Amino acid sequence: MFKTFIDPSLHEHPRLAKGFSTYVKNYEREVGEEAYTLESIVIVNLEDQNFAGVDYIYSFNNGKGHGNSGCTFTRLEGNHWKLRPR
Repeated sequence: MFKTFIDPSLHEHPRLAKGFSTYVKNYEREVGEEAYTLESIVIVNLEDQNFAGVDYIYSFNNGKGHGNSGCTFTRLEGNHWKLRPR
């Protein structure tokens, strides 16, 4: 999925692949925890009304760890939205 957001010429870059792999493993560990709790979903106010942001704030490991995740959307014609890279 991450590769859809970066230039195809960088897909095979060794550091990029390793960095994404590490990021995904850490994220999966956090949200896979038995004690994972979604704390809040925040709609981010963006200056440009053609973009919308959503952040997810969570805790894990019985509240000892915290994290956040999110995404941004672009407004399309007809008030439809598509996911866009940050």
